[in-house]
Amino acid sequence: MGVEISGFDEMSNKLDNMVKNAEKINGEHSYEISEILSDSFMQKSTRFSNANLFLSEIGIYNNDDLEAYPDDKMDAYVSKETDFSTWQDMLGEAAREFVAKQLGF
Repeated sequence: MGVEISGFDEMSNKLDNMVKNAEKINGEHSYEISEILSDSFMQKSTRFSNANLFLSEIGIYNNDDLEAYPDDKMDAYVSKETDFSTWQDMLGEAAREFVAKQLGF
């Protein structure tokens, strides 16, 4: 009496691809905020179609503007305009989704 296993090659290939993708993102990288806050993430979590529209609404047009924007004001804006309570919560979820996508999930 034997056990038949099907789909092992497909699963093995998917795992190999995930390992390769993990190797690509391993280490320190620099990403644009619009890569982390993808259009699909923004559309799902806000009323905005992309990160640029979301940020330009409060006068943020570049990284310097973003760095200079007060944390308490950003948290209030995020809380009002998104499904998140704070900017860090929003970035954390966006980063998790970004990494999952990069890995091939």
